[in-house]
Amino acid sequence: MHKEAEKQMKEEDMESRMIDLEMRFMQQESTIEELNKVVISHQKVIEVLTRELELLKKQVQAASPSLIRDASEETPPPHY
Repeated sequence: MHKEAEKQMKEEDMESRMIDLEMRFMQQESTIEELNKVVISHQKVIEVLTRELELLKKQVQAASPSLIRDASEETPPPHY
């Protein structure tokens, strides 16, 4: 009888552990989905900011090209 009760306790313990693992898995799966949504949202923001930065660079270049050019691209001053 003692072995049977011990076996029953082990099975219950194993079932309890299994349920705990399943719950943890479900929570982690939910967390991963939430994080994925955040990453997607951040990627969209990065894309918008990148386009805005490129537009600003073009506007600055058009307004004052010499501020953005490398020294090698600059034309020499007239006295050279």
